[in-house]
Amino acid sequence: NVGLYGCPTTVNNVETIANVVPIVRDGAEAWRSVGDPDTPGTRLVGISGHVNRPGNYELSMGIPFREMLDICGGVRGGRRLKAVIPGGSSVPVLPASVIMDCTMDFDSLRKAGSAVGSAAVIVMDETTCMVRVLERISRFYMAESCGQCTPCREGTGWLTRMLRRILAG
Repeated sequence: NVGLYGCPTTVNNVETIANVVPIVRDGAEAWRSVGDPDTPGTRLVGISGHVNRPGNYELSMGIPFREMLDICGGVRGGRRLKAVIPGGSSVPVLPASVIMDCTMDFDSLRKAGSAVGSAAVIVMDETTCMVRVLERISRFYMAESCGQCTPCREGTGWLTRMLRRILAG
């Protein structure tokens, strides 16, 4: 495999590198014994938003969302959970009523209508305006679009302008 600057791309992210050490040191079976049997191992999870202890955590795949929320200190200020983006801004949002019964693995989140994605979990409390969240995300994708396809290049700009008008009343 050849990637950027002619360098190999087999190991292309920190999560891959993080998993090499326990697999080599303890063996593949020991690594597979951690987490969900269908999705073994751990995942580096970035938890942000309205939580008491945002940060990066190494968690077992298949961890119940409720347990993950406890690990990061729960919803900030004792407020109620409204929604979660479980895998980064490009995956669908799940309402609290759905995510609370999910485990953080590929199958559970897919069945719930979202995805693990990059495992960048964004927690939103009851004070969150979902239109404002969508406007912020669409503004990001409008700026970060590679510009190759017309629906993304043009569509996210129009979506952002429309959401700004909605927010302005």
